[in-house]
Amino acid sequence: HFEASLQLLPGRASTLVNLAAVCLKREQPAQALAHLDAALAQEPHAVDALVYRGQALSDLGRHADALQAYESALKLQPQHRDAQLGSALQLATLNQPQRSLNMLEQLLKSEQNNSELWFHHGSVLRDLKRPTDAAASLQRARQLGADPDLCDYLLAALGAAPQGTPQAAPQTYVQGLFDSYAETFDSHLTQVLGYRTPKVLAEQITEAAPGRHYNAAADLGCGTGLMAPLLQAHCKALDGVDLSAGMLAKARQTGAYRLLAQGDVVQWLNQRPGASYDLIVAADVFVYLGDLAAVFAATRRALAAGGVFAFSVEQAEPHDAHADMRLSESARYAHSATYVRALATRHGFVVQRLQAAPLRSDAQTTVMGWYGVLM
Repeated sequence: HFEASLQLLPGRASTLVNLAAVCLKREQPAQALAHLDAALAQEPHAVDALVYRGQALSDLGRHADALQAYESALKLQPQHRDAQLGSALQLATLNQPQRSLNMLEQLLKSEQNNSELWFHHGSVLRDLKRPTDAAASLQRARQLGADPDLCDYLLAALGAAPQGTPQAAPQTYVQGLFDSYAETFDSHLTQVLGYRTPKVLAEQITEAAPGRHYNAAADLGCGTGLMAPLLQAHCKALDGVDLSAGMLAKARQTGAYRLLAQGDVVQWLNQRPGASYDLIVAADVFVYLGDLAAVFAATRRALAAGGVFAFSVEQAEPHDAHADMRLSESARYAHSATYVRALATRHGFVVQRLQAAPLRSDAQTTVMGWYGVLM
């Protein structure tokens, strides 16, 4: 109806803004942005257009530009609630947690029963390394109706879970995290976090099976496809699976994959024919899975006889060396070498390599991992 209206009154700013709002509901941020830019060209001080523009830019992963749009709206209407919240969320994403916290606390003064605000408040307090305060805000959010699984997961990471440690991260959490991260994922990992997992894992595979070539490989949790160029030379065909549509869109641009699927890695493997692959790789995926038994079982089924299963896990701290897994304050799981070896034996794998090496940096601290190659 809005498109029909524009046929009668071409370029009408209010109609373009309404059409953009519909595009955002339909998860079409690029189209929304085009309509909003056209509207703002006519009415540069249209506050609602600026707020929707912030949302569109955020959905596209352009967080600095999104913040600028929200701030432009606030200059025109300082108490605009959605612009305040949008600014707070962008500030948190742009690693400015204290400014984000200040804005959220202003909003909470008039919205004490808003579960969404309490959830974001708790998340920002986690970023500020204030675990006790973060847990209190997340518990408040849960009481007010926020997603209980997600709240319990983050509370468990803070050591305050009412039901103990969950066995995996909620899929909606992982999907949302990486959808919002897709546009800047590669540059942030390589330039800021010193991410080296794909390169080291590829080296471990080569050292465990030198000169070997594979008919078909599966890249579990493929993300943007960082493993693809390292595997292509050794594989006739490469398939990938990931929860995040945003990540898969980036992986598709590499042209390296025969097949890309959106979904849970265990469910996807179980849907593949038995012995589908002679190489299955999972780089930096198991940090969102605590109990790895299901994925080991599914991999065993999908792997051809003599096939290779290569993966990384975060290394449990020395005092946790004999624990199966631990959920850290970063909301990522770490696993012990003892657990990995026991799981491999239980599912009929032979450990070829289990090498300790850095994964990445976090707050100027090296995060160590185990790189496993099983057959």
